[in-house]
Amino acid sequence: MHKFDTVYQLFEASYGKPAISVAAAGRANIIGEHTDYHEGFVLPFAIDAAIYFCAKQGNSNAAEIISLDFDEKYDANVVPIKGSWQLYVHGLLSDLKTRFQIIATPVILFGGNLPMGAGVSSSSALCCGLIEVVNILYDLGLTAIEKVKWASEIEHGTGVRGGKMDQYAICHGQAGKAMLLDCRSLSHKDISLPETWQFLLLNTGVKHNLAFTAYNQRRQEAEDALAELNKHETGLVTLRDATVDQVNHWLEKGSLYHRRALHVVTENKRVAAFELCAQMGDIRNAGRLMNQSHESLQNQYEVSCEELDFLQQQAAKCNSIYGSRMMGGGFGGCTISLIQEVDERDISIIRQAYLKKFGLLPDYFTVHPAPGLVHYG
Repeated sequence: MHKFDTVYQLFEASYGKPAISVAAAGRANIIGEHTDYHEGFVLPFAIDAAIYFCAKQGNSNAAEIISLDFDEKYDANVVPIKGSWQLYVHGLLSDLKTRFQIIATPVILFGGNLPMGAGVSSSSALCCGLIEVVNILYDLGLTAIEKVKWASEIEHGTGVRGGKMDQYAICHGQAGKAMLLDCRSLSHKDISLPETWQFLLLNTGVKHNLAFTAYNQRRQEAEDALAELNKHETGLVTLRDATVDQVNHWLEKGSLYHRRALHVVTENKRVAAFELCAQMGDIRNAGRLMNQSHESLQNQYEVSCEELDFLQQQAAKCNSIYGSRMMGGGFGGCTISLIQEVDERDISIIRQAYLKKFGLLPDYFTVHPAPGLVHYG
């Protein structure tokens, strides 16, 4: 883990004063999981943990890009392996050449305090941060939406067919604000959460690479369910357009297609209901919605895992936690829990139970809405 000052000092010691310094935050998603690539609704925010970039124009004929967290230097002469951070750099530099006719040779050093593989979208933070760096270095004049779309395309190039929620939350994040994002129009409205609400993340320690999981399979299954619905209904562009009644009527209850579609349509309803709870300060019903979201992700969409389910079940026993669910693509990473105060005793009970079952003491931290992209100096 690296702080901004450390990244800056290491860059300055090796390359002199950076021309630009940028932070790209991670992302937490309160509710609305696996709905973004169905053009549905989500409720994310940029968090107060980030990847920090220092950069300047290079003098050599090759880019010099170094990850402090992985202790690796980008090698343009080697095709990056799947799951490597270098894949994102490779995609970025290739796009600069083909889209902007720029053969870029920047010097970039980056590192941060954003846990990798924890479901807080470290890959999107990396993409958005790199894009912001080259946007400034080469005066590209990109809009926020152009950054979102480019970052999404780079991530798709690594093999993950995700949506645009993570990139959007990072490029639009504001201090103290969550956002209700419409993934069809790529527009949002700011959501002011009650001041007493906080979000606790507990990390399973299970490292996942979505390109090697059933993530893409789940998306395809849901799209196949949509195709089945379209045999009987008209006007269903994505599962966002379907209703619970349509899903229950046309898809065999309990079937794979029924379960996949049912998660998407009910999760969109939970996002709208959570917004109302936030407006009313109704923390108990907000927590119930998060619990329902996890149950659906576990049983209908099947993107959870034993470790995530265990943490969620343990959280449900704690009076200080109002609701909890898996967060992110799934198959590992973090749970997100709604709390008002950090109760170290409850957290200790959960962690010790997890240690006893899985042999690992999970890390934990609270997150708060923060700016998504920050320029220093």
